[in-house]
Amino acid sequence: MKKYDISHVDARLLKIFLSIYDNGSVSATALQFGVTQSTISHALDRLRDALNDTLFVKQGRGIGPTRTAEDLVPRIRKIVAQIEGLVEHFDYDPMADKQPFTITTNVAELTPELVNVRSNLMAINPEQTLRFIELGSVGTLLPMLDEDRADVALSIRPKTIPAALERHPFLSDPMVVFFDPDIRGPITSIEEYCNARHAALDFGSDKKSIVSSALDKLSLTRKIQLGAANVYSLGQMIKGTDMIATMSARLFHSALSHLEHCPAPITLPPVKFDMFWHRRYSNSPRNIWLRELVVRSVSNKI
Repeated sequence: MKKYDISHVDARLLKIFLSIYDNGSVSATALQFGVTQSTISHALDRLRDALNDTLFVKQGRGIGPTRTAEDLVPRIRKIVAQIEGLVEHFDYDPMADKQPFTITTNVAELTPELVNVRSNLMAINPEQTLRFIELGSVGTLLPMLDEDRADVALSIRPKTIPAALERHPFLSDPMVVFFDPDIRGPITSIEEYCNARHAALDFGSDKKSIVSSALDKLSLTRKIQLGAANVYSLGQMIKGTDMIATMSARLFHSALSHLEHCPAPITLPPVKFDMFWHRRYSNSPRNIWLRELVVRSVSNKI
């Protein structure tokens, strides 16, 4: 077992460690903290001495973590969160914050609102870094937020919400049928809908979609001819074919704006969008400030 000497390790060093891990770069971390690369390199050397491990090694054009660093990351994230929680009674100053905000999402439906989030944040602090990263399936909500890979998540509401997460409901949106009007016309009956060739999102999960569950209740089936990992790809794949896709109506204003849509011939529940965050940050002034900014930005667009 390795011996650690953490007597000279403080919260700033731990934050630098996490930044290097997330960015895979000393230079990017230096830019994030507003210091020179030599300062970050010196901090990394102190951590290497304290933790008795190289921590990061050259990997392509950047650096990658050692096995020890990988093992330490989740524990260090929780330690940093607990330390920040000690001062959560202080006011948050966005102008003094040099750490990037990270929002993870899998909903292209909210693209106009996300643009508004960006604009509002830049208006308050033009130097603030804002990252939008891919969430993937709703099954990754908990690990993404528990491991501090994102500050908040914007997602379609899952059937079961992990106990460690809290949420703020945004809006609901009806599901409609999208199609290429140059190839085919709108769906006019349930029979036509079931016999049509369907395109759907595919995150590699075996969970049934809203549409499949609704069809099951009617003892009906459909043929999924095409699966795509994201809405933008799905929209491009449908173009020029007679396929249809049953998606949130809001996509007509973003990823599926080149298609037409019509009402679904079956009753479908609306798609519900929520913002999620980890409970340990419920009283964090920084996280609260971001959540309020997102809520204001979305409300201004609805």
